[in-house]
Amino acid sequence: PCAPEGRTGRIGHEPRFIAAVHFMANTLGLSLCFATILLAPLWLHQIFADDAGLVAIGGGKITEAQIFGGGRGQQGYPLILFHSLAYSGVLGLHLMALAVYVAFTGNDTARLLVAVLTLSMLGCLLRLQWSHPWTGAEPTGLGEMPVPLLVGLIGVVAAGTLLDTSP
Repeated sequence: PCAPEGRTGRIGHEPRFIAAVHFMANTLGLSLCFATILLAPLWLHQIFADDAGLVAIGGGKITEAQIFGGGRGQQGYPLILFHSLAYSGVLGLHLMALAVYVAFTGNDTARLLVAVLTLSMLGCLLRLQWSHPWTGAEPTGLGEMPVPLLVGLIGVVAAGTLLDTSP
């Protein structure tokens, strides 16, 4: 039997079609959860790693000698860089947690705003790979990290936004 008008009941106690629609209802929230899970190691590295995650994130193009300085006359990166990266990691974790919360509990306007802002953030991060390359050289193509990660996340969040059927 179908649930009364305006009530969906519990998953498993409703027809298969309604259960499938109920599962698809929070695709925006689920896509933001997925994006957060993929980006969380980056943010945690930025906060807790001695090198602020630069060696791991640099994909082999940045060495510890460049970061910390090594040898005569070779100075490491300025301390403000480590502070800025830790700050970025803290902001990333907290803002994505807020976005996930709004995606699951907010009204339609708030959910759409979270989707647009998340897509804008990911698009800006993608553009920064060419406008401000941190290794000194622009990516040679779409296959060079982190470009595939960002393009994939844009696709996941866009699909989550388009498929979302939450009331």
